[in-house]
Amino acid sequence: MFYLIFQEDDVIYADVMLASIVMVIYAGVHHVFHPEIIKQIHRAGVLLYLAPLASYGAILFPGLQTKYSETTTIILGWIGLVLSSFCLMLLILMMV
Repeated sequence: MFYLIFQEDDVIYADVMLASIVMVIYAGVHHVFHPEIIKQIHRAGVLLYLAPLASYGAILFPGLQTKYSETTTIILGWIGLVLSSFCLMLLILMMV
């Protein structure tokens, strides 16, 4: 929602749409398997909550930081989102 309000141009990029789809899938999988994972791994909060949200934010708003270029920020956001999803799937597979 904030992306649509604060974007400077009226173009919705493919990265944003794909990242949104990945986050919806991630949230759905996390919601289904949430109780079992949190009961057995108490310190997984940073991995399961903050890392995907920060990565998603980096993809949506790459211009908020000035240290790296926007392309680098988007790439780092994708790396974080993919690694977080991979770790969630790995934790789920370890539970089964």
